[in-house]
Amino acid sequence: MEGVFNFVFGASDTLFYTVLDAKLRASKVMAHRIGLGQSKDIEIFDEPCHECFVDITRTKDKRFHLINSSRLDSSKVFVFPSAHDFWQHSSKETNAQALQLARPRQASVEYFIDHHDGEFIILTNSPKDDKAGLPTADPLPFRLVRAPTASLTSEHWEELLGVGDDELIEDVEIFKNHIMVSLKRQGQPAVYIYDRASGCRSELSLPYKGYCTVRPEPNPQFEATTVRLGFSSPVHLESVIEYDLASLKQGKSWAPTPLHINSDEYKCQRLSVPCGSVNIPMTLIHHESVELSKGGGSELGREWYSNGKGANKVNSIADYLSCIRFLLDKGWSSSSRLAATGVSAGGLVVGAALNKSPEYFRAAALHVPFVDPLSAMLSPDLPLTGVEISEWGNPLSCSASYVTIRDYAPYDNIRQMNSGQQGPSILVTAGGLDQRVPVWQTTKWVARLRSAGGYHLRVPGGTGCVPKLLFYPQMDAGHFHADTSGTEAGSDSGGDFISAQALHNAFLISELSTGHC
Repeated sequence: MEGVFNFVFGASDTLFYTVLDAKLRASKVMAHRIGLGQSKDIEIFDEPCHECFVDITRTKDKRFHLINSSRLDSSKVFVFPSAHDFWQHSSKETNAQALQLARPRQASVEYFIDHHDGEFIILTNSPKDDKAGLPTADPLPFRLVRAPTASLTSEHWEELLGVGDDELIEDVEIFKNHIMVSLKRQGQPAVYIYDRASGCRSELSLPYKGYCTVRPEPNPQFEATTVRLGFSSPVHLESVIEYDLASLKQGKSWAPTPLHINSDEYKCQRLSVPCGSVNIPMTLIHHESVELSKGGGSELGREWYSNGKGANKVNSIADYLSCIRFLLDKGWSSSSRLAATGVSAGGLVVGAALNKSPEYFRAAALHVPFVDPLSAMLSPDLPLTGVEISEWGNPLSCSASYVTIRDYAPYDNIRQMNSGQQGPSILVTAGGLDQRVPVWQTTKWVARLRSAGGYHLRVPGGTGCVPKLLFYPQMDAGHFHADTSGTEAGSDSGGDFISAQALHNAFLISELSTGHC
C-alpha cells in the first residue's frame, strides 16, 4: 500500500488508514479490504479545514473506531461500530450515516473518547452546562465524564471524575475493572486508580518523592490487572514500574544503573519564583553538599497553558527570564556560569531571552529552534503552518497577531549582543529534512546573529577574543535528529540521538569551564 500515514485494523479483513495532503496534513480516512487492490479503497472521511489534523484509532475494548479531527485547541470526534461493513453499505450517504458526531467543534474545547462496559468514557474540558458552540473565555480544566453507548452526544454526558483548578489531567487509561488517571497537581505528578465496581479512587505512591515525570507505558490489554508506568527525573534514568490495579502495590520494575554517578547524592527541589501576580514553578537540581533555601509551591492548571500561547506567548519569555534573575539574585549562579538549552518552540523562548538579556548568559545550545515564527506563519504553503494557527495566531488575517509575533520573534529582534563586553557563546543545530522548522529558518537567524548580533566583531580591550557562534546543520537529519530507537527519518541508529546530546553538553561544559575568554 502507498501513501499511508497511520493505520489501525478493523473487524475481520479490514483496516483503516489516513493519508496526507500536499501540505503533509493528514486529511482523509480510507477503508481498505485486505486482498483487494488499493484502487478499491473507500473514502469514509475528508476534512477540508487546513487547520485540522485527522487521526483514526480504536477503543480499547475493540468495539468502536474513532475519527478525530483535531486542532491544537479543539476536537471533533466521529464514532462508528468496528463491525460496520463499508463495502456492504457501499453508498457514500449510507456510510456517512454510520459516523456519529459526539460533539460539535467548539473553540478551546477538547475531548477524547474510549468505551467500556456499555458506556463511553470521555476526557473533556467542555463546559459543564454544555452550551456547545458558544466561545469560552479560557480553556477549562479537564474532567472525566461518561455516556451510554446508545446516547453518545454531549447532552448525555455525566460527571465521572472531576479535578481541581490546580490539577491538569494528562492521560487516561481504560481497563476492564479500573481507570487510571495521570495528572499534575500544583505542578507535581499524581496517578489515580479508579475502581469501577466500588466507585472509589486511590492514589499511587510514586518514586523519587514525586520529583519526576510519569509516562504511561503501552498497556494494550483491556483485561489486564496491572499497569506499567515509566518514570524519569533530572537525576535518574528512565525506569518502569508495574503496579497492581487492585492493591496498588508495586510489582516488577526495570531500572538501568547509571555509570560514574550516584543519583542519591543529588537533590531535586520545587521552587516558586514570583513574576508579577503569579508564581512560576522551577525545578532545581543540586549536589547534596550544596545547601539552598527552599521556596513554596506553585499552582498550575489549564489556565497556565493558555497564558503562554497565542497573544500571551510573551509570558513564556517573561517567566523564563524571571527564573534566571531569581538564580542570579540568590547567588546560585552568575552570568559567567549560566547556560541555556532550547529545542524547537523552546528554542524560541531561549532565543528571545538572548535578545532581551544577553548579559545573563555564558552559553546557549539550541536544537532546531523555531526562531522565525513570523515568516513561518506568513507562509501558508509551508507544511503544518495551518495546523499551528491556534497556537501562534494568524498574522495574515489579524494585524494584532502580526504585531504580537513580530515583537517577540527572535529573528526580528536581534540586537548587538557583543558590544564592549562579552556576549554568550551559541551553538545552533538544525536538520536538512526537518519539516517542522526548515533549515533555512535557523540558517538566516545565524546569519543575522553574525551581522547584527556582533559575532563578527572583536571586543575592544581585554584579550580580544570573541564569543563563539557555531552552526551545525545535518542535512540528512529530521526534527529530532534521532529518537532513542533510531527511527527518525535521516538517522541510522539511536546513537545519533546520543551524539547530538553529547555535542550540546560538550559545548556547554567547555564554555562554562573556561568562563569568559
